Amino acid sequence: MQQYPQFEPEIDENASLDATAGCFRAIGLAMATTVLALVTLILGIWAAINVPPLTAFDNLPPEEAVGRVVTVALDDIGETPGVEPAAPAEWYPIDDTVNVVYTGVLERAFDLLRATDEGARLFDVLVENDVLVSVEELPYNAGYTRTRWSWYGWVGSHIVIDAESVRSRNLDTLAAILVHEAAHAERAITGEACFYEETCDTLPNGVELTEEIAAHGAEARFWQELFGADGKRFAYGSDSGQNRLLEAWQKGDTAFASFVRSIRGDDREGVGI
Repeated sequence: MQQYPQFEPEIDENASLDATAGCFRAIGLAMATTVLALVTLILGIWAAINVPPLTAFDNLPPEEAVGRVVTVALDDIGETPGVEPAAPAEWYPIDDTVNVVYTGVLERAFDLLRATDEGARLFDVLVENDVLVSVEELPYNAGYTRTRWSWYGWVGSHIVIDAESVRSRNLDTLAAILVHEAAHAERAITGEACFYEETCDTLPNGVELTEEIAAHGAEARFWQELFGADGKRFAYGSDSGQNRLLEAWQKGDTAFASFVRSIRGDDREGVGI
């Protein structure tokens, strides 16, 4: 979603908000509940014996830490991406204020992002333009990209990712969120973003539909590169939402625009940001 504060003659600021995780988590919650009930007891015992997976999140309540282990285990049961993660980069566009545990997860997600042509290109855009990623607790959105710009064009951008999306350690979806936000940043940097010419199609809740269609399109293409035209097998939670996004994108521009409009109309968009 694009939010416009009062315009200043020199520099304005624009925040693009991504509710991908917010709406997609809700889609897959019912699907995940039954499976989680069956495996939580076994994995809880396993987690108690094998301490390291929990110590990585020693700042979390025990029940939430065990939940993270369950999520990782379920993700392992499903299909792995059809591409191998790229070799570690020399430098990652991650703010140095990010907790070291979160940094490690973000780096792994970036390596998966860099395994695709479009993802690698977007990664380079972030690095070359010093667009950094930080992590915050967001009430609803999976992340947002905040851009500063003036009469003369782009000034700077910063990406914020929801801590829950990082704690889940679902690298597939986290990489897709990073692609989405990097696409927002790129459009701001190149001057393509609709807010420069005030041509955005804005939803009643303030979401700039034009920008979200472009960013969700990049996200869908990335998901197809990872898992093929049929999406991910055994998709649950945010994965099932990514599959639905890909399915809508494959139906063409009109159907995709309608789908993005439907998933971005929630009144909780931008709350707490």
